[in-house]
Amino acid sequence: MVFIGAFVLLHTLRFLHIVARPDMFDKSPIMRLDWYGWSDWERNIGQFFPSPLLHPLGVLTDRQYDDLERFMRDQKSSTAAAVQNIESILPRMVHVQKRNGKLVIDDEFWHALKNMIQHENSIFTLEGTSDISDTHWKALQGRFRKAGIPGQAGISASDVEDIAGRSVSRYWDTWVKNNHKKVTSILGDNLSVDLEKKLRSETEKLIDNKLASKGLQDVIITKDQFMREIEKAMKDQKKDIDRQLEGVRSSLKTLIEEASKSTSSSVGMTREEITDLVNAVVKKSISNAKLEAAAQSNIGHFYNTELSHRINHCSMGNGALIEISMTSPTWTYSKPAFGTKAWVNFMQKQPRSQPNSFSVLTSWEDAGQCWCAGTKTGKGATRPADVSIRLANFVVPQNIVIEHIDPSATLDPLAMPKDLEIWARYDEYGRHERMTNWMAATFPDANDTELRKLGFVQIGAFTYESKSADRGIFITRLSSELVSNEGATDHILVRAVNNHGTDHTCFYRIRMYGDVLELPAEKQSKL
Repeated sequence: MVFIGAFVLLHTLRFLHIVARPDMFDKSPIMRLDWYGWSDWERNIGQFFPSPLLHPLGVLTDRQYDDLERFMRDQKSSTAAAVQNIESILPRMVHVQKRNGKLVIDDEFWHALKNMIQHENSIFTLEGTSDISDTHWKALQGRFRKAGIPGQAGISASDVEDIAGRSVSRYWDTWVKNNHKKVTSILGDNLSVDLEKKLRSETEKLIDNKLASKGLQDVIITKDQFMREIEKAMKDQKKDIDRQLEGVRSSLKTLIEEASKSTSSSVGMTREEITDLVNAVVKKSISNAKLEAAAQSNIGHFYNTELSHRINHCSMGNGALIEISMTSPTWTYSKPAFGTKAWVNFMQKQPRSQPNSFSVLTSWEDAGQCWCAGTKTGKGATRPADVSIRLANFVVPQNIVIEHIDPSATLDPLAMPKDLEIWARYDEYGRHERMTNWMAATFPDANDTELRKLGFVQIGAFTYESKSADRGIFITRLSSELVSNEGATDHILVRAVNNHGTDHTCFYRIRMYGDVLELPAEKQSKL
């Protein structure tokens, strides 16, 4: 009798809920019962209650979460599948270096790969036995509409894949071009053309024969060999990559939150059509996440093993100085009357910082060991935060390192820089003209008239990313075209265009690595 009473009560609850709020249940019939076995009473009973009561986000059911976990676990275990995701865009022959008898992938590739993936538009959804919920479905419709794909019959999977691969990073394009130049310089024009016509097995033999007598540190390998080297690098950094992949979960959480707020209307595609179309994109997105984690891990490995042992040209010990006249004013704030209760409360809660901008050239250990620039003008408008640094030598900048404390470890998290630009001063005529022309092609929107009047040229732009796995150390590689253009400078300006929503921007440390270039006296700066 107890069992029958419970059965009737649960069905009554389910019927009343469906009549009142049919949108809160999955699309199973009112009186349908699923039996999940004697060991899974949670799901046996849970089907009688609306999903939003069991799942506050109102988007994913237990079954859908299980699908997602299983899918992500399978994808994470397949390194080869992730590497195959970029096979079609890799060149047939790739330049690598040989150090101590081992092939080493240059950090330029990892930076280019990371930048390319970040430029792609990714769609995260579910693959498995579950259907997409109504709110999740609406969010996906909005994503498709923003991507320029209309909701009508006849859309192919290749159309959807274009969403994730429509934008090609300039950094990736530059790496491909530079790789071609290096391949040609080693193999020669004629041989490189011949190799393009050969089968893969024949190509490897031809390359080996060509390089056998040269004993070069710079060598050429085939695409297949290069993909195997990527897989090897990913396996070597597996633990760090797994830590980096934790960010994928937060990305999925963000999508869920967006979906729960979405009110997008239908664009004419059925739920089943979307499910079929996005499956391929999901695989690409998860693979991209793994590749990006691999890129970030190898960039960090390069910093720890090589870059950190090179000359940091933005160190006071190496002769760097702050150019005060071109650096933003130090952030100041008004204090309540000394000794009052308001003053005591203010001093306890007020974020700490260093009064001297020279601190960005020195080491730090704790919160507040930073310098902050005021970003509000007297009229209430915002301005960028600039740090102008004089170098002891003429250097071709190649790597910029920005350090900042973890936002969760400071009382001033909004002061972390967000979008940054790197400017370099070229006041020798020939070099200035050459670099200005390069900037026009690379950064067509660079329009700071005052900086350009002073001889500055924009040479880089990036977004600072804070990841606990990286300990606040963000490394960006500038274009290798600076080397080919001999873009040596003795004066750089680091500009934080914005922050995360406060009236000051803080810098903990700035580092710069590059190659010293000996210039004749007539080509050196006139200032």
